[in-house]
Amino acid sequence: MNPSSEDIKDILISSAVGVADGFAVSSGWAVHVSTIPDDTNTPDTCIGIFDSPGLDPDDSFDGSIDQPSVQIRVRGAVFGYKAAWTKAKAIASALHQRVNETWNGTKYVQIMQKGDVMFVAYDEKNRPLLSLNFDIKRSE
Repeated sequence: MNPSSEDIKDILISSAVGVADGFAVSSGWAVHVSTIPDDTNTPDTCIGIFDSPGLDPDDSFDGSIDQPSVQIRVRGAVFGYKAAWTKAKAIASALHQRVNETWNGTKYVQIMQKGDVMFVAYDEKNRPLLSLNFDIKRSE
């Protein structure tokens, strides 16, 4: 079983919300796992997916249901708040209320958005950073 962040990355890329890292130079919005790079090869606009604490496994079903969470961070272009917020909402639309799908051999019973998009701050280069969180139920 992959970390949830890896499977969520694949969902976002297949939903055309983001692109694989190697294609980001021309199109932006690269999806990264456990990082938001800040180097000359990475466009300002990018998406980072981070595994975060979820709930205890639920053993009341047939077999165990893991209940992890992920936090997704969206970094926009310099002073590009509206575009970053729009991308965050597109991520929410792509993930919220997905049910009974299998990704990379793991069954995703449910993906639910937790709260709304949150503005975190502008970084030292005046790029907006927003975050949103998702609770997940999945099994092998």
